[in-house]
Amino acid sequence: APVQRPPEPTAAVDRSVFDTANPAPSLPSNPQRVPSTEPTAPVLPSATTASLPTLPASNPAAPPPVAESPTAPKGPDVQAVRSFELRAQRERRRSRFVKFMFLALVLVGGAVAAALMFGRDWLFPTQWDPELIPMVDAIQLENDAEFTDPVELRELPAGDYAATTLEITLGDDWASGFPQWRALGLASGTSDAAPIVDAVIAWRPAVYDPDTGVIYRVAGAESSADAESDGDAGADEGSTAVSAAPADDALRLALQQAFADQLGIQPAEVTGEVGILGSTSLREITARAVDRDLLVGSTAMPDVDPEASVPLPLLYEMIMIDVAGDPVISAVDPDPTPVYGDVYPDELLDALVVEHPLAAAAPLPDGAEPIADPAALGPDAWALVWQNRLPDPTTVRLRSLVTADSYQPYLLGGKGCVAASFEAESDIGAGEIVTSLTSWAAATPLDAAPTIAISTADPARVEFTTCDPGAAAEQSVAPTTITSLIERQLDALG
Repeated sequence: APVQRPPEPTAAVDRSVFDTANPAPSLPSNPQRVPSTEPTAPVLPSATTASLPTLPASNPAAPPPVAESPTAPKGPDVQAVRSFELRAQRERRRSRFVKFMFLALVLVGGAVAAALMFGRDWLFPTQWDPELIPMVDAIQLENDAEFTDPVELRELPAGDYAATTLEITLGDDWASGFPQWRALGLASGTSDAAPIVDAVIAWRPAVYDPDTGVIYRVAGAESSADAESDGDAGADEGSTAVSAAPADDALRLALQQAFADQLGIQPAEVTGEVGILGSTSLREITARAVDRDLLVGSTAMPDVDPEASVPLPLLYEMIMIDVAGDPVISAVDPDPTPVYGDVYPDELLDALVVEHPLAAAAPLPDGAEPIADPAALGPDAWALVWQNRLPDPTTVRLRSLVTADSYQPYLLGGKGCVAASFEAESDIGAGEIVTSLTSWAAATPLDAAPTIAISTADPARVEFTTCDPGAAAEQSVAPTTITSLIERQLDALG
């Protein structure tokens, strides 16, 4: 039977929801629905379908072909791939290195080119100093040859110049005998004292150094022409041990030495026994004197300041190098005539050497360290020592009394000392020697502590020791003894 629906309630009076007189109207609500009891549509039976056929699996699509690289490794070989990558890295590094080296070469080449263009005059002198040009032209005309390169003329401060000149001309160890010189009263002060600096500058205003190929001269030096233009107003200002040599003469000697050096001509090396006449042996001094004479000639005996405080052995060597060359060559008259750079014969080198008997050496004090073996110096060397403090007649008498001598330098407690012995023909002569040496020792500083005694082994032999009193000890030297000694030696040549 049909379901009876309940009657719908009568609707209330219709009101508008926008009615302002009734602000809260009741909205109609949905009616409650009751579930229907009527049967629903019949359910269809589930249909069974037959299973569909299974298709075979399809093959995967082939990848698109890739062009083979000629440089890539072939095959799945991992080692080949790694080798390829390493080779590629090396090639990239090599490429960067080549680029870097090319850039470096460009920069270095530019720097060298700039140095050669703008700094060549400073690095390598390309022009002669105007002061040297007249002398250079004369040397080239005289020898019918040219200098291979210009020679730099460089100035040095006075102290540096003196030290450089002494090392070039006398050797690096020229001052090694200074303590013994002071012990014998032949020097005072230090090897770089102002009187020595002044004497060296006056002796050699310019000098050539074969090691550097440079001519050095003291800063502020004037040429001979400039000095003459200044007049004689300053001729008496200051004094040096020797009269100043003309600057042009020193430059000419230096240029001649440089010219020979560039031609590959070197002075012959000479050795000999070193005594107290100079810082080198008498043979070496003679060789340097002959060298100078062959290059520019010898000079006359210079004027010597009697008040100058210059070591007498040093002053002796400087003067002998300048004055002895021509007298020695003339006296010996060797055949063939010597040429600069040749090995000089012994008769020339030994012209000034006087053989003297060697006396028995004096015993050294306990703790003494000998520097050299005993050697005979001869009467000329000892005359320099005696004449520096004793009257000329006494010196002459000593020369006649001493028939043999011995000289040996040694160290005692760090001080330089000298041991000597003098033999006479009799004990009476030995007594005279003791008396004269006692007078000599009276002028010696106390720190020298000289000893003089007759040998206990031989009453005709006198033993003598003395030590360096130090650089602070005041000792006077007599430079005029040098000129008298040199004149006597040159006169003996005949």
